[in-house]
Amino acid sequence: MQEDIQQGQVKRRLEQGQGLMEYALLLSLVALVCLAILTVLGRSVGEVFTKINCSLNSSVVGCECINEQLTVTGTCVGVTLVGNVSSSCDGAMIDIEGYGNVPASGNVNWSGAPICTGGATSMTIWSLHPDGGYKQYSASPS
Repeated sequence: MQEDIQQGQVKRRLEQGQGLMEYALLLSLVALVCLAILTVLGRSVGEVFTKINCSLNSSVVGCECINEQLTVTGTCVGVTLVGNVSSSCDGAMIDIEGYGNVPASGNVNWSGAPICTGGATSMTIWSLHPDGGYKQYSASPS
């Protein structure tokens, strides 16, 4: 009889150990799933936090492209658009519709610009950021 009691106690201890092992395996699986989700979504979640942070405090390093200020001035001299482009985003390139890329701070001399020849009433300008992002703007003569 005593042997049966001892075997019962040993069996109960083994079952308790089995329950702890199942919990450990379950926690490991949950941790792996969380790690996989963060690996997949980590960059986009980080970008959302950066945008929120920049909207609250634009003086944070890296916010100059998110809160970009683009200035485009120009005039038509005959059929040539003579202008200047400047951006608050360091390292950005400006792509003016039909003209091509120019540095974010530079002059534009576009001969035959559709906006100067009457072929267009506005033009699209893209600011291409160093991190691969971009913003699109529209400009028309004033």
